[in-house]
Amino acid sequence: MVLSEKERSILFASKRVQAQMNAADHVSNILWKTAENIVKAARKYRPYYQSKTMSNVAQYEKEARQIAANAEKTIEKYVEAYSQAGGRVLKMDTKELVGDYLKHEVFGKTYMQRNSEYLSDFAEDIVKLVKAGVSLRYDERKIINAVRSSYKDPYNRSLMTKAARASNKAMEVPHRGKGVYTASYENVIRNVQNTINLAWGRTEITYGEMTGAVGYRTYRNSSYPCDICDEIASVPHRISEGMLIPAHHRCVCGVKFIFDEKELKKQGVMDIW
Repeated sequence: MVLSEKERSILFASKRVQAQMNAADHVSNILWKTAENIVKAARKYRPYYQSKTMSNVAQYEKEARQIAANAEKTIEKYVEAYSQAGGRVLKMDTKELVGDYLKHEVFGKTYMQRNSEYLSDFAEDIVKLVKAGVSLRYDERKIINAVRSSYKDPYNRSLMTKAARASNKAMEVPHRGKGVYTASYENVIRNVQNTINLAWGRTEITYGEMTGAVGYRTYRNSSYPCDICDEIASVPHRISEGMLIPAHHRCVCGVKFIFDEKELKKQGVMDIW
């Protein structure tokens, strides 16, 4: 069954959103298992199970980073698989196209370099939570439960904030970003979603070029306010502009290609000089 351009557009946009959501779910599970393993690794550095101190903290921090690093390849496999899925929706062979894209630097780094950095930060966050639990004389099970409830946003109403109040000391917050992006968990998830979204965008613009499209219009698939998406959707775009959506990691906008130059000009695109 041959789909109309509108049907293709709706299908592709919905599948793209589903791909990044599925990948985020997988990665979230990996991150929790990683956090749990880091907590359990602390037992060998405590003199007894409810001790308030730890020995050889530097070695524990090193082990925690290695545990997090072990998750890198698994996350990368999910990212590659879900990035390639856009080609199957459009019945295109995108192995080389997407493979090359995933190796390219975007704003100075590849997604794999960012993934590695964010996982190292994640290990640091979990270690801080463990140290906070130790300072409160929590046993391993109690630390695991406390970490489970706060590892996604450890610098707000977490085990760390509780320990800081108990010791009457200010909590150190890393300078990684604002709001939830201070937390490494959100940065790992955002990197995964951004990468998959952009790979699908690369696939879709290539499809447009292959099928003779001269331009496209985007449309909103959400009522959530977004000035960036509103601006992009307000005017048509030539193929030569590249693919402007997904505009961010939570973007659910769609693209409808235009194949007639007259139609493109009718919708407001100027001549190329």
